[in-house]
Amino acid sequence: MGNFITSSDQFINSQSFTYGSNGLPNTSTFSSSGLNATTPFAWRSDGQLDTLDSQSDNGAFSKVVIDYNAKVLQLSQTWTNSGNGFSYSEVIGRDYTRNTSYDAQNRPAAVSFDLDSDGNVDASFTLTWESMPCIPTILWAPNGFPNFVKEAARPFVPGTGFVSMDNCTP
Repeated sequence: MGNFITSSDQFINSQSFTYGSNGLPNTSTFSSSGLNATTPFAWRSDGQLDTLDSQSDNGAFSKVVIDYNAKVLQLSQTWTNSGNGFSYSEVIGRDYTRNTSYDAQNRPAAVSFDLDSDGNVDASFTLTWESMPCIPTILWAPNGFPNFVKEAARPFVPGTGFVSMDNCTP
C-alpha cells in the first residue's frame, strides 16, 4: 500500500506486511522519504497480539506488551516509546500504560492513560451502554471483509464491501 500526492505523483509513504502460516502479520515495513521502520509482531497461541516492536532507521522505537484476562479481554497495553519515528502507539515519543476495565457483559466500561507509566492516571474516559433492543450494524465499504459467520442470510464474500460489526446500534 502506498500514498502519493496526486498533483505531482510524488511518493509520500508505503507500508507492506508479511504474513505467517497462521494468517497473521509477521512484520510491517513502513517507508517514506526520510524514514523507514520495521515492526515485528508476536502473537499468542490464541491469536491475540502479544507484543510489537517498531524500530525506525532514525533511532526511534516503539514497543508494546499487552496483557489479557482469562476471558481474553485486553486489560492493559504498556508502551515504551523513544523519539519520533513510525509507531502504532497512540502517544508518540512517550512511555505510557493504557488500562481497560469491563462491565458484567464484557463490554469496555472505562479506559485510563498513565503517561510515563509512573502510576498516576493522566486521562480517562467512561463508556456508557444503553439497554435496549438492537439490530446488528452493517457497513458497506469498498473491499470490506465480512466477519466469517456461516449463515445463509450472509452469502457475501471477502472484498464485496459488506462488513458486519460485532456491536449493535439502537
